[in-house]
Amino acid sequence: GCFSLFRVAALMDGNVVKKFAMKPTNAMERLQYDQGEDRWLSLLLLQQGWRIEYCAGSNSYTNAPRDFKEFFNQRRRWDPSKIANTIELLGNGFEVSRKNPSVSKPFILYQILYTMATLVGPSTVCFLIAAALSFFTGWNYNWCLIVSIIPPIIYLIICFMAAPDTQITVTAAFTAVYTLAMIGGVCTAFSVIIFQGTILSPIGIFITALVLLYFVTALLHPTELPLVLYGLLYLLCIPTASMLQPIYSLANLHITSWGTRETRPKEQNGSAPKDRHLKFQIGCWYFECLFHGEKAQHPSKETLENATEANGVTVDLDLPVENCWVSELNETTSFTEDSLEEDETLFWSQLIEQHLKPVLEDKYSSKRIKKELLALRNKGVFIYLMINVLWLGGTFLLQLISDGIISPKIISNGTVVEDEFLKIQPVSFAFLATFAVLIFIQFVAMLYH
Repeated sequence: GCFSLFRVAALMDGNVVKKFAMKPTNAMERLQYDQGEDRWLSLLLLQQGWRIEYCAGSNSYTNAPRDFKEFFNQRRRWDPSKIANTIELLGNGFEVSRKNPSVSKPFILYQILYTMATLVGPSTVCFLIAAALSFFTGWNYNWCLIVSIIPPIIYLIICFMAAPDTQITVTAAFTAVYTLAMIGGVCTAFSVIIFQGTILSPIGIFITALVLLYFVTALLHPTELPLVLYGLLYLLCIPTASMLQPIYSLANLHITSWGTRETRPKEQNGSAPKDRHLKFQIGCWYFECLFHGEKAQHPSKETLENATEANGVTVDLDLPVENCWVSELNETTSFTEDSLEEDETLFWSQLIEQHLKPVLEDKYSSKRIKKELLALRNKGVFIYLMINVLWLGGTFLLQLISDGIISPKIISNGTVVEDEFLKIQPVSFAFLATFAVLIFIQFVAMLYH
């Protein structure tokens, strides 16, 4: 995407750019080519045998989503595109692995496990909420599971019936409720450990290992240590990320607008809107002011002075308003500002003109693809729903007919407690083990990198 540097030889190898610039002819290609073009280009490079490297020491600047609606609309594009390109990779994964040494067979296996875990995310959240509800209320677990299934079904119906803005409002409300439920889930996990009297149980080992992995990762990245706080927020938002977000993305699969880069429509009769939020940057600090009837633009010195006087904020007006990233790099690194050679500039200009210039679609093609996207949306939601119903039903039945695995109780000092045992559900243990393996692989890959 916007954080990438591309080797020209890689882009021109095997007509990568030419294939990247292909116009989509059906709904699936629209998702794969246009809704996540950075993933599509990455996939083409991998299939051609090139390596993609992550540079952790780079400083990159872009406009990121600034509110809940913009963030969800961005993910509305990313989720279907991610699934479409992952399916394309897995479809010929072993062939890509033979051609590209950077795409190993264990990586393909990791992608399979990750995709499977993603697809059953909603049902997994239902199990988690049901366990927390049963522990705190004392209700029968089966009834708690039924109760936990009702909200996502209601949310799915709303996403099918309501307008996008209404969906976002409902999503925000559901997020608040599920965040509180997740706090209860975390408390339940720790309560189970305390109740069992040992951390040497599946849930105890999982939580302990998770905390240690993230703690070690944080220590290895001291300048990013404060981000651990956001990691705690992410933990509480797992229901939103694993259930609400995929449902919203699938239900709005037919909407192809970018979501985060839309141009503001012109005001009727050329008049300015009543209220506008003006966001600007001074040095490396962001400020936001509300101006009445003024178009958003870089503020003048007089505007800044009036704004600072009204808000009681003191700022250094000598700092540059634009291009903060250039001055920051000059101050914090040994890099110097430079420009491309004339022939290289000409090459990129011609490449953009020939392959990357936006193509205007005719109304007939747009209408046809939109109709296909609606059909693909309905099919995708049905498959997604059936996968989660089968996972819920299968897991539920196995828990009913199985007495579980009886394991000796071992306390923290390694002593085996006589006449006390832990009951472990095999399906829950298998799912917990799968997540543990995925996280451990990510941790080892981070250490290796």
